[in-house]
Amino acid sequence: MRIDICLASNDNYAKYMATTIASILSNSKEDEEIYFHIISENISDDSKQKILSLKKIKEFNINFIEPKQEIFQYISKYKMKAYSTWFRLSIPSLIPNVEKIVYLDSDMIINNSLRELFLDNDLDNYYAFVVEDVMDKIDLVKEGINFKKEDKYFNAGFLMINNKLWKEENLEYKFYDTIDKMSLLSFKDQDILNYCLKDRVKFIDKKWNFLESKSCYKKNKPDINNLNILHFVGKPWKEKGNIGFFTNEFWKYYQLTPWFLERPIDAIETILYQRLSDYENTKLKINDIKFFGIYHNRNTLQIVLFFIKITIEMNFENVNKIAWFIPIKKYREAFKRAFNV
Repeated sequence: MRIDICLASNDNYAKYMATTIASILSNSKEDEEIYFHIISENISDDSKQKILSLKKIKEFNINFIEPKQEIFQYISKYKMKAYSTWFRLSIPSLIPNVEKIVYLDSDMIINNSLRELFLDNDLDNYYAFVVEDVMDKIDLVKEGINFKKEDKYFNAGFLMINNKLWKEENLEYKFYDTIDKMSLLSFKDQDILNYCLKDRVKFIDKKWNFLESKSCYKKNKPDINNLNILHFVGKPWKEKGNIGFFTNEFWKYYQLTPWFLERPIDAIETILYQRLSDYENTKLKINDIKFFGIYHNRNTLQIVLFFIKITIEMNFENVNKIAWFIPIKKYREAFKRAFNV
């Protein structure tokens, strides 16, 4: 079964997009053929090669697409450092030969197969399947695009798009025209999408775009087995990011990327900072579960930090990289001997 997925990123965000890709590949079904359509805002050749290396998880097809220059004449008034998310407005012309495609933000972890979305024929009747946004002060956001309080507003990080209908009804240029006519909007392209697609989208279960932030969901921790897509609006790669319920899921898949293998210490330092900062809110059952430890055999080093398992394949290069951070010579040499280096 063919699964078409669109992501958009610049080079700085490529490592996080790769983490999303790693999670998709890890949780796809054997009979699914994954086609990635990457709208690239100056993604470097080096980053592209690193993304291609994820084929070690599962084979996939990928196409790196340059954004349309035309869109910049409309969005330049926002004077942003990066415009990647705006490029989803151009999907009909950038990816014209696909009738159904799912757009995903690059701060997501996919926890299950996406095939259910592609098998739902009800999409034929809508511009897109979407998930309602649950951000704070959502009513103020609605006011900015003349929505009533009872109107539903969606988070555009997930869009299951009826691309055939978007092309037939020339939505891309409706988007551009709306950008041109409207004043500056708080949530930019997300506001444009909500305004232009109003009453022609189907709101589906939040499991398809779970906003992974304790500020959005103040109730008890949900069951991850009931969630298909985790949307890390709190940016879990930042030391002072908004720690969510499932930050460990981000690190689980980040480990599969070349960026982690190049600098594992950076990830470990961030995890330590996050977990120590969040310590008061962490219920530790020390007698039941290991929340800190370092374990190894001749080929592998495993570090457990507050329930997160980080596994590093200990080749010559990685041993020397990690040993460099050990300040006392005798311990540094002992570490190397443990891995026959």
